[in-house]
Amino acid sequence: MADRVVCPECGAPHHRECYNKNGGCAFTAQHGPGFRYNAGPEQTSEPGGQEQ
Repeated sequence: MADRVVCPECGAPHHRECYNKNGGCAFTAQHGPGFRYNAGPEQTSEPGGQEQ
């Protein structure tokens, strides 16, 4: 199982390697009042198409 981190701003899960490589959360552009990551039933992979 991949080492995981959770964005402290929105709660989105990321592989630690991806989070570090991308310089943080894949949803940074969406961060702001009222935004929280929500993996709906159709969400089966992390940003970039990598399986969870």
